[in-house]
Amino acid sequence: MTATTNRQRYRDLANRYRRIPGELGLRPWRVFALVGAWSGTDAGEGTRTDTETELLEHGQPPKVRQVKADQVALDTGLQNGDYVIGPVTPVVGTAWDAIVGSNAAANQAFQFRITNSETGDDHRCVLVTITSDHALNTMITVRPVRG
Repeated sequence: MTATTNRQRYRDLANRYRRIPGELGLRPWRVFALVGAWSGTDAGEGTRTDTETELLEHGQPPKVRQVKADQVALDTGLQNGDYVIGPVTPVVGTAWDAIVGSNAAANQAFQFRITNSETGDDHRCVLVTITSDHALNTMITVRPVRG
């Protein structure tokens, strides 16, 4: 087998197992990429209208977990309250443009919204980092904002 064939085989296997928790209802978090546009000529002027795109992995919500204290203590640039989303695979889930906000114009705001169906938490967040250092391991880190 070639390296490409092996890579695709392992990607298919990983994707098959990633969707099981969502299919069983074990993923209470839902994640949305949110683009806010204003009716005025500049950001913040006029009425705001939000357009949301849900991040999905094979039709299921991605894994979401809150950053642990030891990760903050290691001075990794993370803060208490940050969330890590993923792994996500843009090829089989939400388009890459929606994840990184490249479809947002200069006068629009790009954020994430994460909600938890069990606790009722609903946070608007800004993008902190996207790490895509492995073929099967793209992770998104977001930070809640107020207001």
